[in-house]
Formats: sequence, structure tokens, C-alpha cells
Amino acid sequence: PEAKSLMPVFEAMQHKKGLRNLVTQRELEIMFKTASKNLFLAKCTNENGDLLCFRIIFLIGNKAFDHFAASNIESRKMSASYFLLWEIIGFLQNRNITYYDLGGIDPIHGKGVYNFKQGLCKNEIRYQGEYDWSNWPLFGKLCSKAWAWRNKLR
Repeated sequence: PEAKSLMPVFEAMQHKKGLRNLVTQRELEIMFKTASKNLFLAKCTNENGDLLCFRIIFLIGNKAFDHFAASNIESRKMSASYFLLWEIIGFLQNRNITYYDLGGIDPIHGKGVYNFKQGLCKNEIRYQGEYDWSNWPLFGKLCSKAWAWRNKLR
């Protein structure tokens, strides 16, 4: 997949929602290159071929994990994200994927995403959260600090 074609939709969504830069084009290119065997990119376009929305999903065994998604204003007006997700669910069923994790929800600060996901499934599953692990503890701590510092800069 070409990361460059996704960036305008992603950047427009970030701007509309007042989000910091969540991902760069270079990061997407690296992800597509290194994880291409386990990556599924679903896109929805209008009749002119303009990208409306997309979802990036990781496939691991019989499980699928939403990595991130974006939609533009035109997409939201016509509920293209709902259509795209319905098509994704059909694709996953055809591949015998039995578990699809849409990722986290934030009913307070992410009301739109929360409502979108609640509209699909009312079952909220709570997890402990993320953790880091490394064979070299000092390296693991260094990476965790670097990641936190990077997120503060965005």
C-alpha cells in the first residue's frame, strides 16, 4: 500500500479532531514494509476514486486487530466508515478470522469513536493495558522513556 495516498485523509481527520500528529508517512511506509504479511488495508473511495476512509488491520492467526483508521468529512456525511467496516467483517469471516478487536474506547474524550464502536457491538471488554518487555531490562527502560518523550513532543 502507498502510505502517501492515506496521509491527506489522516491529516484532515487529525486537524478536525485537534489531534497531535499520530503517525508520519515514513512510519506508515516502515510499517507497510516490515509487516506486509500480517497487514490488511481496507479503503473506501467515492465514484471519482478519491479516498474517503481507510482502516489498517493486523491479522495474526485467526485474530484481527484494528491498528488505526481515518475518514474525511465526505465519508462521515455518507457513513462510509460503517460500510467499510461491514465489508471488513465479511472479509474476515471469509478468512475464518474469529476475533476482531476494534481497539480502545474513550467515552469522554473520544465520544464519536465510542459511539461508532458501541453501534457495532455493545460488549465492552476491559484489559489491563499495555506493557513493555525486553530481554535487556536497561534497553527496555530506555525505549520506554524515549517513546514517552516522543509522545510529549507530538
